[in-house]
Amino acid sequence: ATDSDDGVNAALRYSLEPSMVQFEINESNGFIYTAVKNLDRELRDRYIFQVYAFDTSLSPLTATATVVVNIEDVNDEWPRFENATYIFHVSESADITSVIGKVRATDLDLGVGGMVEYLFVHNPAHPNPPFTLSKEDGTITLTQFLDYEVAKRYNFVVTAVDLGKPPRNSSIDVQIQVLDENDNDPIIAFPNRDNLSVVLNLDVSPGQEIIRVIAHDSDSGESGRLTYSISAQNNST
Repeated sequence: ATDSDDGVNAALRYSLEPSMVQFEINESNGFIYTAVKNLDRELRDRYIFQVYAFDTSLSPLTATATVVVNIEDVNDEWPRFENATYIFHVSESADITSVIGKVRATDLDLGVGGMVEYLFVHNPAHPNPPFTLSKEDGTITLTQFLDYEVAKRYNFVVTAVDLGKPPRNSSIDVQIQVLDENDNDPIIAFPNRDNLSVVLNLDVSPGQEIIRVIAHDSDSGESGRLTYSISAQNNST
């Protein structure tokens, strides 16, 4: 600011409105500085406040100006996933290209610093997982046929990386649980097909156990529980 008077009437001092605690002003030259260590654009991206200039006369005169401070963004935010962990379910009979699920992370930074890509973290237990992860939107898609009897679940880690400099990333645990379908026939283990005959004593009593059939089914739950029945009887003597 300037003052056309002479002497003390032309000497100026500066001040800010009292409520503006984020900034301070040099009362002699009017330079404005930040009064806090960090300004967070994600909390507030603009400050508008009044600056006062007044002379040092016995009856000081005052001028007022409005100052606008726009906070520029830096890549100081990490991607944040919407869930603490992800669990998806897929039938073992699902078709290839079926969408299993989707992970999603957001980043509060602006521009490329707020853009996120998704990556698998290599898991030695599943070096060639039967699905892909979309780098752009986090969609998980089936790429191979599943078999519950071979693998009941897949555990892996997904990382979200922003495109800022330097890039920041966050990771999340993901589990895909394979749902069993009734796709396995019961198998009779005993007696085997090479010997289906049973030798009986002539004095066998009614209700006496003469043979125990052993069978199994690889399906789970009710689909793997077996019942037994005789489909035909041979009454020949």
